[in-house]
Amino acid sequence: MPQQVCYNWKNEYTHRIHWQCAEKHVHSFWEFVLLTKGTAHHHCNGIVRDITAGQLAFIRPTDSHYYILDGVLPNSLFPEGSGIPYEHRDLYVQTDVLNQAAAYADCREAVDYLLKPNYPLVINLTTAQRTTLEAKLNLLEMYSEERKASFKMLHRSLVCELLGLVIEKMYFNQSQYPVWLNELIQKMHTADLIGGTLDDVVRASNFSHGHLCRLFKKYTGERIIDTFSRIKMQHACRLLSNPDLTVLDISSLVGYDSQSNFINQFKKYTGVTPSAYRKGMNSGS
Repeated sequence: MPQQVCYNWKNEYTHRIHWQCAEKHVHSFWEFVLLTKGTAHHHCNGIVRDITAGQLAFIRPTDSHYYILDGVLPNSLFPEGSGIPYEHRDLYVQTDVLNQAAAYADCREAVDYLLKPNYPLVINLTTAQRTTLEAKLNLLEMYSEERKASFKMLHRSLVCELLGLVIEKMYFNQSQYPVWLNELIQKMHTADLIGGTLDDVVRASNFSHGHLCRLFKKYTGERIIDTFSRIKMQHACRLLSNPDLTVLDISSLVGYDSQSNFINQFKKYTGVTPSAYRKGMNSGS
């Protein structure tokens, strides 16, 4: 039977690990693990996978796991500063805290999603996400009893943020999109296309109109015309912050020949006319 691990460090929220843990164990809590250096051969529930720098793993209380490192004997430990380039950062989360975050997000299914697979969820973080997470873990490392309430708030806000990554993975996982679709969506935000028509988007895709519409709806769940219109309206909102541009100017910049049609589409998207939206911006409301 794997041993039960319940850490007794002064910092109950986070720890920085520079060594392997080759003894099979389980936790009484969730362990969110961010790899910051090197690679670990992670053995979990009879499955072996490598996790590498930049990945975030969501280890559950039900997981029986251990990890070993290249060039290290199975039962050896090595201290920080020994020259082996490995580090991971732990964030410890009690089950009730995670459940409360899921309840606040009205997404209990996010916890079910994390619990379902045999091997825990691993998310590839962007550079910006990793930098932000490391910075907040650095703050948590400064934990003191004198400021216990403040650190508790920081910890819980971070749990909510990381649960948000899980929700994004569940419902908005663009890694499931083919390369051409990610590239096309990027192009739709550029000046070359944002002022154009749907026919311009079709030409940029190298698909026929009908085939593109079917593929776009298949992967995103939304009609391409609705996505393109929303991108145009979002850009129009940004342009309205420029007082030198008239509503007619903005209508043309986002590809509408008819100002009245633009105003109708803008009101459909925001609930107000462009002039009212600009007035609200200027008043700070």
